[in-house]
Amino acid sequence: MNKRNFSLRYGLIIIFLIAVFMQDFLTIPAAAEEFFSRGIRDFIEAERKIYIPVFSTSSKIEIEVLEDSFLKDSYTGEKIYQLDKEKLFFVSRRNISQQKPYCSIQVFASSDKNKAEKMKNKLYEQGYNDVHINNEGNLYKIMVGRYSSKQSAAPDVQKLKKDGWQVWLKQFSQLDVNKNMSGILDNRAALYTARGNRIKTDERLNISGIFNVNGISLKGDFQFRTLNSGVLMLYELDIEYLTAHFLQLNMAKNAPGEALKAQSIIYRSYVLHMIASQGSLLENIKEFRDGSIVEEFLSAAESTKGIILTKNGSLYTNEDYGRKRNVMRPKAGIVPLAQADFSYKEIIEHYYPDAEFKDIRKIVDTEVKFTANVTSGLKFREIRQMTWYGPRIITAVEMNLKNQNLKIKPVLARGVVAGREDLADIVKEKGALAGVNGGYFHYSGRPLGLLYLDGELISEPISSRTAVLFNKDGEASISQVEWEGNAVFADGRKIKLSGINREPKAEEAVIYNNYYDDRVPPLKKGMIDIVIRKGKIIGLEKEEGSKNLIPPDGFVLRIDKKFVGLDSILYNIIGIDIKLNHKFSPDFEENNIVHALAGGPRLLKNGEIDITGSEEKFQNDILLGRAPRTALGVNSKNQLMLVTVDGRQPDFSIGMTLEEMADLLKWLGAEDAVNLDGGGSARMVIRGFTMNNPNEKRLISNGLLIDKYR
Repeated sequence: MNKRNFSLRYGLIIIFLIAVFMQDFLTIPAAAEEFFSRGIRDFIEAERKIYIPVFSTSSKIEIEVLEDSFLKDSYTGEKIYQLDKEKLFFVSRRNISQQKPYCSIQVFASSDKNKAEKMKNKLYEQGYNDVHINNEGNLYKIMVGRYSSKQSAAPDVQKLKKDGWQVWLKQFSQLDVNKNMSGILDNRAALYTARGNRIKTDERLNISGIFNVNGISLKGDFQFRTLNSGVLMLYELDIEYLTAHFLQLNMAKNAPGEALKAQSIIYRSYVLHMIASQGSLLENIKEFRDGSIVEEFLSAAESTKGIILTKNGSLYTNEDYGRKRNVMRPKAGIVPLAQADFSYKEIIEHYYPDAEFKDIRKIVDTEVKFTANVTSGLKFREIRQMTWYGPRIITAVEMNLKNQNLKIKPVLARGVVAGREDLADIVKEKGALAGVNGGYFHYSGRPLGLLYLDGELISEPISSRTAVLFNKDGEASISQVEWEGNAVFADGRKIKLSGINREPKAEEAVIYNNYYDDRVPPLKKGMIDIVIRKGKIIGLEKEEGSKNLIPPDGFVLRIDKKFVGLDSILYNIIGIDIKLNHKFSPDFEENNIVHALAGGPRLLKNGEIDITGSEEKFQNDILLGRAPRTALGVNSKNQLMLVTVDGRQPDFSIGMTLEEMADLLKWLGAEDAVNLDGGGSARMVIRGFTMNNPNEKRLISNGLLIDKYR
């Protein structure tokens, strides 16, 4: 979502809240104090990359590839073009006309222009006529000749060596750079081959590899971007690499580990302070020199990764350290203190007693953007957070379960197992006040996991996954649920059930009830249907492809022919009474449970984070990473929270991990909480208006609705 669409959406939500809930019930709090300044936010938007200029701005930058290098996609980081070894390329903001590349022989370089002129005259005196000076950055380079190939330059190379000159044969592109401003590419830079063929044009060009630029060998990740009418080449690195680099510049690699750790935290905090004021482009770092970092310094930075110094909740500033030179220059006593067995924390506390240690990865700026009373006992909030990994947009509804005018229960889309609908349409059809998506489901719409509605089982539990349970008094609880089902004949025969409203597997028996549809799916070869009405067996079907009606006051029992003991079960069964026996743990009958909906995994138990993902056999696509999510929490005060977080929209909301969702529910006051279906399903609707911003259009199978008793 772009910033314009975000602002538009925010404005529409405000108008909606004022119109629906009345202005007296809408509260927009004052802006919260922020840790993440504008500069740090810019840095985070740049995917936490630091950019340091390599050279000053130039109309074109020539790249002589030393080892195979790659142009990468600016957004995904994927390799999109290979820059072959020993080939010449260049970047410019201007349109280029194609001409042939050439070679020239470099014999001298100096930062002193007068010295360069003297060397040029000396070459003239030795009989070299085609001598010129290339001004590249701060260097004046003496070049001899223009040759169509390396072979044609070979005789002069040998002659120069014989005359005592140290030579470097360099390849150039003799290109006509259009210096007319009308020839400037509109706010973009272009990568060209030596012959002037344009490879890619973009606002940012990211190139990784090993190459010569302006006679300097460079290795790593670089970005080329436009500045004024030229192009700026930048080192691209992360904060940990720059931290390790400063260690290498100022510390001995055999320094004690605790000393290196202490100094790495100081440098990281110093760098973050610069980012806070400048953003991701650090133009004033004079200390940076590209080069390989030795393992000792990389390890020290990695072992303290993310740890920074703060003071009274804000970043440690240059004034807190003293003058800038004192930040870069380690304190003389750091190494002796480490040798005296001081830990890195004790070393820092010795010099900076007012400093506090924080993990930047766990700092969260939280602002409750607005709150609104949907109705008595039902409150809506939009919460915005900023984190080290990006922004998060959260929508939350808090329901007072003691309010006798409100009720909450699961809903099945279109009232059938195979139904799918937009949540907003479901809320409108039911006339509900609010709703969120519910549990997981198959692409066909069939719920995957426990769904229990008005005392009837629609879908069986899977892997004892966590569910929210509602009793007849409207109270909610969260628990892992186990189930055992049997179809019991009046004469004592028993059929163990494996599932509800789904196709049986080998040696399984399942039931189809009225929530499946009017008819069962076509009978497959090797299956048998037993039709039950009003608790009595009225028919037996064995014909492949048949689709029996499901009696409105009964169900169909489908059994695989490999079911153990099937022959004795089927003997003389027409007219026999049969009933279903469902046993749940916890006991639904004992606890007066009337509705239940499973999600999973559990997030909170008794006020502590307790994520049961492995125990409930969830796969990594749910357990790992940040994603849009929906969750439900309850507490002992009879408050129920429904929460969604938007995700997979880097500039808008990155989503949450399960641990972060658990932290959020705990902050909101939940004591027990369960994760629900997320990803593209995550959505919250109030009075028919979708309050969050789903990352994709998706019809859902089931949900949870809050409504008034009528």
